[in-house]
Amino acid sequence: ELHSLTSEGRVLVGIDSMLAAYTLVDRGWLVAPLRFGWLRPSLAWFYRGFARNRYRFSRWLGYGAPARCNNNSCGINLYGTPPTQARTHLSHSDPA
Repeated sequence: ELHSLTSEGRVLVGIDSMLAAYTLVDRGWLVAPLRFGWLRPSLAWFYRGFARNRYRFSRWLGYGAPARCNNNSCGINLYGTPPTQARTHLSHSDPA
């Protein structure tokens, strides 16, 4: 779950944190339903379920880090140069 700290030192968690963050950047209207007291328990339950499975949802939607290793070696692009000029390969057995 998302956690945030207010300037007064108060810790906000979950939908309270989202509500504060969106309100702070003048986007409170996007999370307006979080303000309805009768709806908050259901939304908090859905949010916790989403937060617990966020990586699974991301994979289902096609988001995720691309695989960077092939054939027991991983490529590292150094100093922003084109990959063909500055590629170092590390074997999975190397201590680095």
